[in-house]
Amino acid sequence: MKINKVISLSERLNQRWGKQVRRRQQIREQYLAAKTPMRCKCPKCEKVHESHLQWSGRGMPRVFCNTCRPIVSSVCEVALFQSGSGTAKNVHRGAYMGFD
Repeated sequence: MKINKVISLSERLNQRWGKQVRRRQQIREQYLAAKTPMRCKCPKCEKVHESHLQWSGRGMPRVFCNTCRPIVSSVCEVALFQSGSGTAKNVHRGAYMGFD
C-alpha cells in the first residue's frame, strides 16, 4: 500500500506567507543598515528628532517630523490644485537668458 504525503493548501499558503514576511524583514533591515539615524530639525516646528538618512552634508539636516509631514504634504497638494494647472512647473529665470 502506498501512502501519499498530502500537504493542504492552507499549509502551503502559510509557508509562502512566512517566506514573504521573512524576506520583507530582511529588506527592511538592509535598508535601515545602510541609513544611519541622524538628528534632524523640523523646518516647521523647529523640533529636533531622529530620522534614518544618508547625510554627508554640513550641519543639521532639515527634515519634517512625523507630526508635520502630513500637514505639509496636504498643504502642498492644495496649493498645486489651486494654482490652476496641476502639471505646470514654475520656472525661475535669471537675468541671463542665453543667445538668440
